[in-house]
Amino acid sequence: IHAGYLSTEDQARATGAYRSTNAGSITTRTPAHLDVYTQGLEVLDPGIVPVQSWRPEFEEDAVPDFTKPGIIGVVAKAP
Repeated sequence: IHAGYLSTEDQARATGAYRSTNAGSITTRTPAHLDVYTQGLEVLDPGIVPVQSWRPEFEEDAVPDFTKPGIIGVVAKAP
């Protein structure tokens, strides 16, 4: 989960709420955190973005907005 500009307290509240579901836990990360995992790999388009930007259904989702909290992701492959 990408925390956007949430305060530390709001991030803790969000992860606590997720933890109380059957899904278990979730970890907040920034795009820079995910970038570390892709070192040495070929990052595929559109890169590290909110997941709704991968195949945007709505035009406004085509431009990644990292100021909003949400789920971010990346797809990468060995070169």
